[in-house]
Amino acid sequence: MRSSGVRAVVGVVLAAAFVTGAVVGCDDELPAVGQCNALVDRICARMATCAVTTSAAECRAAVTPVLDCGNAVAVGASYSTCLGEVPAIDCAAFSGADWLPASCHGVILM
Repeated sequence: MRSSGVRAVVGVVLAAAFVTGAVVGCDDELPAVGQCNALVDRICARMATCAVTTSAAECRAAVTPVLDCGNAVAVGASYSTCLGEVPAIDCAAFSGADWLPASCHGVILM
């Protein structure tokens, strides 16, 4: 099991990546809150598969206090690309500082 410190760092990295950068466009299939939650769920599932967290639920618990998807107002044009690239993140990449695909940077606007 990973320490709570690691979970907190994961949450901070996710939050910083989601809210930085310009956000343009919109995917009209889901409201921004639902899209944010879907992306967090996909990232947490990948992290659990790679044993970065013990489970997707543990990841979600660490991220939720830092990244409140209830405040999401829009998604960027690369949202669909980001969603598709997350499952292919190399597990070894999680040990680095910038592991999210470039398409995910700034994709959720708060």
